[in-house]
Amino acid sequence: MPVLRLKVKCVSCQREVAKLESRQVPSMTKDPRYQCFLCFKRHQPIQWGLGDEEKKKQAWYCARCNYHFKAKKEKCPYCGKSDLLSAGKVAVRDLL
Repeated sequence: MPVLRLKVKCVSCQREVAKLESRQVPSMTKDPRYQCFLCFKRHQPIQWGLGDEEKKKQAWYCARCNYHFKAKKEKCPYCGKSDLLSAGKVAVRDLL
């Protein structure tokens, strides 16, 4: 099976590179645009809001259905409501 070594033009540096040594970048038109790996390493896009801001699971207690659970979202998986949720662990002594 032959391997095609097509040459494409880099969007950033306008250099002819092999298609296998480039990556396709988003385009406003339907025409594909390619960027060589050297330009990609130099001009990496800024990742807004990605990375360390991943939410962690918290302990919740729903007073509506007396259900203890851990979730990332503030919504009871049992009843689907969020109006009577308490954060943290609730013991029996707290309820009396």
